[in-house]
Amino acid sequence: MESAVLKVNEAAKLLSVSNNYLYELINQNKVPGVIRVGRCIRISRKSLMTWIGDNEQGICT
Repeated sequence: MESAVLKVNEAAKLLSVSNNYLYELINQNKVPGVIRVGRCIRISRKSLMTWIGDNEQGICT
């Protein structure tokens, strides 16, 4: 069963980007579904998958 939330490294792998690049996007508030609990960052799998589907040109443009 897939988790409802992803760690940053899991989301980066899914997006085929580096962890550092994903952290940059998160800090720029460009990634939906980010959940911060203290120093921990998690990303909603559902929000991320919707974002991928809605973003046909990719996140690198």
